[in-house]
Amino acid sequence: SQIYIDKSINHLYNFEFDSSLIYLDIAENIDIKHPLIPFLRTSALWLKVQTEVGFEESYNQIKKSIDLSMPFYKKNIELYPSNPEYYLYLGSLYGLLSRIELAYGHWFKVLFPTMKGYYYVSKAHEIEPFLYDVYTPMGMSSYYACMSEGFIKFCSKVIGIEMDCELSIEYLETASDKSYYSWIEANNILAYIYIYR
Repeated sequence: SQIYIDKSINHLYNFEFDSSLIYLDIAENIDIKHPLIPFLRTSALWLKVQTEVGFEESYNQIKKSIDLSMPFYKKNIELYPSNPEYYLYLGSLYGLLSRIELAYGHWFKVLFPTMKGYYYVSKAHEIEPFLYDVYTPMGMSSYYACMSEGFIKFCSKVIGIEMDCELSIEYLETASDKSYYSWIEANNILAYIYIYR
């Protein structure tokens, strides 16, 4: 199934969303329990709707996709508690929810999904420190927290997010160099950091 997941990601980054989803369906038929598939489908549908319809509807699509994907991750975490990827992609789904609330300026509503997302991503890192895709969400959370002020900084401290800009850049550089899936995202974030820092 990995070859089809790789093809799906390639099409996703080339904005060929229908092809991305087709390859994802093929991969799922081969390996229904692959940890990345529900998160990748959520991302592909989100970007497809955002491109073809608009931002507002794309946020609704994220919520709809997440509602469908959450039970998959929670069930497989119960069945395979030592598999870090289920924790990573469940945490990443919560990260997408945080983006929605942030886009609407719902500062208090950002707190819960951010807290849950950081918990699951940290758990994945605890289980397997050499799962380098973990370093992208860890770096993003840490950098956002360290660059924020007031309420966000306070909440980040409560959640336990590291507020160290240099460490967050190290995390993102690690993901850029060593991650299997998230190196493109890590590079995009690093580009913004290097330009505007």
